[in-house]
Amino acid sequence: MRKKLLWLFIILTALSTLVYVRHILTGDIKEEKTPAVRVVEERRTPLFIPHYLALQLGFFEEQNIEVKTVTLEQGQNALELLQEGKAGVILAGPGQVILTGPPRKASSPVAFAEITQRNGAFFLAREEKPHFQWTDVKRRTIISGPPTEDNSLVLEYILRRHEISPNWQVNVIENLPPHLRPGTFKSGSASFLVAEEPAAGMLESQGAGKVVASLGRAAGKMPAAVYISKPSYLDTNSREVQKLVNGLYKAQQWMTYHSAAEIADAVREFFPGYHRDMLISIIERYKKIDLWGTNPVIDKLSYENLYQAVESSGELVNKTAYSKAVTNRFAKKAVKEIHYVPEDKQKPKPGFNWPYIKSLFK
Repeated sequence: MRKKLLWLFIILTALSTLVYVRHILTGDIKEEKTPAVRVVEERRTPLFIPHYLALQLGFFEEQNIEVKTVTLEQGQNALELLQEGKAGVILAGPGQVILTGPPRKASSPVAFAEITQRNGAFFLAREEKPHFQWTDVKRRTIISGPPTEDNSLVLEYILRRHEISPNWQVNVIENLPPHLRPGTFKSGSASFLVAEEPAAGMLESQGAGKVVASLGRAAGKMPAAVYISKPSYLDTNSREVQKLVNGLYKAQQWMTYHSAAEIADAVREFFPGYHRDMLISIIERYKKIDLWGTNPVIDKLSYENLYQAVESSGELVNKTAYSKAVTNRFAKKAVKEIHYVPEDKQKPKPGFNWPYIKSLFK
């Protein structure tokens, strides 16, 4: 009887082993699904180039994560999509989402990675002004956006720092939608215009205006474009979020080693309506004003500068401290763990090899 049970046990074990081997050989074992993060961007803009680079160069794929990027459609609200669970992360400005948005709750969104460290709008005059001063706008008219729009908040901050009262010492047109502002300026209305790229560059190429100042330079560093999500999403999907930030940080490092032309070639498919030379020019201009940071960490002084800008404009709805509005846990970990240096920039490894020996005599 014992021998029969022993033989039965051996047969069952052999059958189980054969079935398992068959699963491995035939691929019947289900592969683990690649985790995905849905990122909703406010709009398609050159300001978000580090994100597009991470997509195009495969830096998110290297982290074994699928990043689905969706551009906000007309009439949609990024914050509402986030609250409804239709977006895991939004790519937007923290001024509108955190400081001037709906009243804050414990579950309200926080910023967790920085894309741009300055505002990306430019200030255009009708003609070249080599010695432009902000006091030149007194008793003139500026075309900007609604008071709560990030560019308008920053413009008002700059004006007040130069002791210029908006709509008292200078007239500001605030009721035009973005697509009508360049044309209105081109038609002869107003003396100055606030515009981002590519509108600023196109007006210059048409001889209709000239960039005389950068809002980002004039206002100082502030987190103008960031990844934003709900605390509950960050806790539940912490591994995926970390991979997202890792990919972004590698793209930021990649940008420091490559020219405007190389960056433009890498992201051209995201801007089908742009000529290559136009895209290169935009990137060069943004590099000159130090628009993109070298890492995703959101600096406290930078945030407080943004806070002050919103507060001085009278549009501050939520008095949200840095500790409540920002979490850097993912950004700091990425900086610690992700390192990128192109092969041709790497130092030769010590040892008995010609590149290393040659480097000793440089």
